[in-house]
Amino acid sequence: MISGVHSQTPHVGVIDNRGLSVRQVAYWRRDAAELSPVALVTAQQHDVAGRLVAQRDPRFLAPGSRPNVAMVYSLSGAALCTESRDAGWRLGLPDGTGQMREHWDGRGSHWQNEYDVQQRLTAVHEHMQGSTVRTVERLTYADNTDEFAERNQCGQLIRHDDRAGVVWLDQQALGGGVIRQRQRFLPDQAEVLPHWPVVEAERDALLQPGADYITASRFGPLGQVLEQTDAGGHRQHFYLDRAGQLQRIDLILASQGLKPLLKAASYNAEGQLLTQVTGNDVTSSATYEAASGRLKRLTATTLESVRLQDLRYEYDPVGNILRLLDHTQPVTFFANQRVEAANTFSYDSLYQLICATGRETANAGQNPGLPELIIPGPIDPDRLLNYTEHYEYDAVGNRTRLRHVSDKNPFRQQLRVDPQSNRALPWNEGDDEPDYRRDFDANGNLQRLVPGARPMTWDALNQLQSVTTVRRPTAVDDAEWYRYDAGGERVVKFSTQQARAVAHRRVVHYLPELEVRTTDDDEELQVICVALARGSVRCLHWVKGKPVDIDADQLRYSVDDHVGSCSLELDKDAGVISHEGYYPFGGTAWWAARSRVDADYKTVRYSGKERDACGLYYYGFRYYAPWLGRWVSPDPAGSIDGLNFYRFCGNNPICRIDPDGRMWQPYDDEFLDEFVIVEPDLRAAFGLPPIVQSASEQDDDESMDYQDSPTASLGSNSPEEAAPESPGSPESTAPETAEQHTVLDILNNGTDPDQQPYRLNNRNLLVRDDFGGKVYRVSRRPPNEIELNGFNPSHDFTAIPNMLEKLSREHDQEALIVSEALEGVMFYAIQGGGDYYFYELDATGVSGVSLLENLVLNNQGMLEHLGQTTDVSPSNQTGLANGMHEAHLNYDELMNHAVPIRSLGLLSNEMAHFRNTLNR
Repeated sequence: MISGVHSQTPHVGVIDNRGLSVRQVAYWRRDAAELSPVALVTAQQHDVAGRLVAQRDPRFLAPGSRPNVAMVYSLSGAALCTESRDAGWRLGLPDGTGQMREHWDGRGSHWQNEYDVQQRLTAVHEHMQGSTVRTVERLTYADNTDEFAERNQCGQLIRHDDRAGVVWLDQQALGGGVIRQRQRFLPDQAEVLPHWPVVEAERDALLQPGADYITASRFGPLGQVLEQTDAGGHRQHFYLDRAGQLQRIDLILASQGLKPLLKAASYNAEGQLLTQVTGNDVTSSATYEAASGRLKRLTATTLESVRLQDLRYEYDPVGNILRLLDHTQPVTFFANQRVEAANTFSYDSLYQLICATGRETANAGQNPGLPELIIPGPIDPDRLLNYTEHYEYDAVGNRTRLRHVSDKNPFRQQLRVDPQSNRALPWNEGDDEPDYRRDFDANGNLQRLVPGARPMTWDALNQLQSVTTVRRPTAVDDAEWYRYDAGGERVVKFSTQQARAVAHRRVVHYLPELEVRTTDDDEELQVICVALARGSVRCLHWVKGKPVDIDADQLRYSVDDHVGSCSLELDKDAGVISHEGYYPFGGTAWWAARSRVDADYKTVRYSGKERDACGLYYYGFRYYAPWLGRWVSPDPAGSIDGLNFYRFCGNNPICRIDPDGRMWQPYDDEFLDEFVIVEPDLRAAFGLPPIVQSASEQDDDESMDYQDSPTASLGSNSPEEAAPESPGSPESTAPETAEQHTVLDILNNGTDPDQQPYRLNNRNLLVRDDFGGKVYRVSRRPPNEIELNGFNPSHDFTAIPNMLEKLSREHDQEALIVSEALEGVMFYAIQGGGDYYFYELDATGVSGVSLLENLVLNNQGMLEHLGQTTDVSPSNQTGLANGMHEAHLNYDELMNHAVPIRSLGLLSNEMAHFRNTLNR
């Protein structure tokens, strides 16, 4: 870390007398040479009901200026309209049951939703400006006949016609997992747009001819997938240990023998991966710092003890990577330079990357294309040169300048930011001011990847629809088209490419764990995709048209770095297929392969994502342009990642990942870490003494940032040794202590005694009568069932006893266990195993108790509730509940308020990356 850069740069939060957050001040110093940091103020405005109505970043704080994001609510509290400087406006009209009947956006698109008598969505009608109304979705549900009862499908969704084709759900497990599903697609033609008629036979006639793609799964008793047969007939077998951690994976290709892909894996008490042995007998190992749990070393070694990967990491005190050294590469001398296989990084006071060093080939650069391929691989270190990159940002995190220092490849890049938003375009000194209205649509979607290119097209849901990669005035353009399913996941890609006066066509169909790739020259390739404990493996199975210079059923094992980027690809004998290095923001600095044919079949690169022909990386909900260091469309999740909707990973791509384009996350869960880190300051601000750790904890030098194994606390209290009952009773509440009195005075300062937001309940715990904000929950039940029946009250309080009121000695106030952060329920789902559906609830107007709030501000009361003694920190006694940021909401109030439940889907991509992040 730059010496002195963090001096006098605290983060300050301001809350009003209702306990609502209204200001955050960050002090920004770019480097130690700056004497005084710049105060950056972010502001929030709430209405009289405490609802967030406006948010402003440091650029738009002036009185009378339009906020970054503004919201308008109905009388019932439902959000009706959202207006964003970056993403345009959205308007929705719900009906009396809370179902969204119609909605519009700034591009002039209009949607109408149809529901059946049970309030289940049955059709979506879409009207884009300049086109006719089309029915883009139809949903069909099972009745309660014996046929569907035998398949656990009564009332469940059984057919879904969407923008890409149709999915039939033929059978479901008791836990809600899909045992068998079929898929077919619309014709792979750009001019074919979905418009589904009512009659099923007429819908079937619109589909591509041919057989259905069938996927079948077998689940364990806890919902884990134990076996999956993909649409090509290839079977994957998954073997788990008692903790639900992956131990072995076998692949059985259709009509062929078994191929072991993962032979063994081991984990530490934190659930972090220690070693894995893949099917090519390569052992990958990870070493962690004892005190912090940070990754210290990554290695990959063959059976003959040849070391293919040996990465060493050095950190600053808060966990930013300062130096990454590759010990498998020698120090070389080339072009009067000493070239070391090392990357170094430095950051400003906001932890934005400001300087990086590394290695590159002479012809590399920050543009959509790849540098020259080096054959044969792996990379020859003698062909690499040093580079240094410097990055500059504006006050709200837009990367405005990049200066690339290199003897052979120096260049500069400048981005000009729209004065009215965070939209930005490449620009050079002396150029005219960019036309932001031309190069972005009303919803903030970028129209051109490079100046002069044909405009990209976007569908009504702001999903990239087509990109022209080569423009030809008198011939067919090179272009790609994309289609997405109802959940927004890309399921079809088809392209045309001109070569020697002939236009070649390629199509990719993305199916569960399988990609079917076909070309017009009679090639059909099935790519079986398997996620390992770390990294992945792809099996290339040719049905027909296999190239001469590549093995049939080629296995490509990905050896990843700490952010999941594919550094090495290895074959079944641990031979190196490809080798690649990356710039900090994702561009390729160098790459090598053992042959041109092998290189042609590499698709997964930076951050474990697929790179398209246009140079964009597909993340799941957005596309990322590494040469710009920013997203090409606004965040579909809104302001969850900040008020700059285009910023990538908070401008710290070395230490953060973004699983699907909606929210960045660090390697481990930072939500609890940050709360506990500031715990002493919070308690000091409230005039409370610090929490004293027990002697055993101090001797072990165990940081509260990292908990014991999350499953450890689940069995801590047997039925015979249950925790003692909390103090107080329905008739008599324990008197508040002086410490609690101080906390309540501060939290309730200035509010009417009858409307104070905080109080103590008869368990001696802090209660928020209006919990407020978004909370999250998971369930194995699908959205249509939750939509119909809602959630049931929670009864399993294994880790934390019910924190709500005791109504009598035998009965408690019914509660719903939720998480205060999305990563909390993701953490819970990983512990449970199998597939979960994720849901978001608005806790406005609902009372509840926060575990973390009580851990810090009501330490004694929380200890007594847990039945612990005062010499043990409660942060180390709540295991899984800490990991999921547990809170208990009043179930009756949730029902009375008819709190809307928003489905987030299965979050398959982010769960896979979150699991890999926990295992690093």
